[in-house]
Amino acid sequence: MTDDSSPFGVVQHSLEELGEAPSFGAFRLALEMPFQAALEPNNVVGWLRRELQELAADAATHPGSVSGNPAAIWSGPTGRLSLNYVTQTSRALNSYAFHQALGLLNGELEVRKYEHVRRTDPAMLTRDDCLRPNGDQMLSVGDTLWVEAGHEVIEVCSGSGTLLYLESAPVHTTRWMYDPETLRPEAMIAATPALGRVEDGILMLRQIGDPQHAEVFEALAEHKSHSVRWAAIRAAVAIHHVRGLRLLEGALEDEHPHVRRAARTALAAIEGANTGS
Repeated sequence: MTDDSSPFGVVQHSLEELGEAPSFGAFRLALEMPFQAALEPNNVVGWLRRELQELAADAATHPGSVSGNPAAIWSGPTGRLSLNYVTQTSRALNSYAFHQALGLLNGELEVRKYEHVRRTDPAMLTRDDCLRPNGDQMLSVGDTLWVEAGHEVIEVCSGSGTLLYLESAPVHTTRWMYDPETLRPEAMIAATPALGRVEDGILMLRQIGDPQHAEVFEALAEHKSHSVRWAAIRAAVAIHHVRGLRLLEGALEDEHPHVRRAARTALAAIEGANTGS
């Protein structure tokens, strides 16, 4: 727990006042001054000293508010503040479901910023919605970088350093991965670990292949995340043809166009297979 009067506490309070799914403009307006104040190295050094002293005094102590992660200053439903050491890695371009603020505490980083050519809906993957470069920037100690969820992507080109890293509450339920050569989106994945675990669980249950599990998939076919709904429908089709077919037919009226389109394609393939047999 951070001291409410400390610079980190002020950042946390400002983020909590924003609540869930803030706009990028509101996020930056509310956090720019508190985040810049928190970026003072003495704040971070003082926090690390206290955490390490507690850890040294009691081996059972978990630093930070996230168990086992000493880099997490605090984390909650409205966002997260953490420390991250970054360096150039293999090229991997990913968007994020939350707005971000990055402040360099030490070292030097050259980063490249990308943005979408047009505004996109991260819940609807369109492979023509490619990125375009939006300039390189050299970050020195004390510099900050602000990144809009679902619209902007950053890549570390060279250098290394420690970042104070601020995330808003999630704005989207999905995020995209891009081909670093073409800058086109190539995959859409669940934005949160919880949704990722649900999809992984569906896959494992599907592989077991017991028809009695179909009722679990029927329940998940009503999930608020369209990616979870479709994963459940596919699993039901794989292990229980009758129930799965019923879910596929219902998916023709799904609120999400990706699910409707996938359901039409799957039903056409089933009909073609039945005609040819």
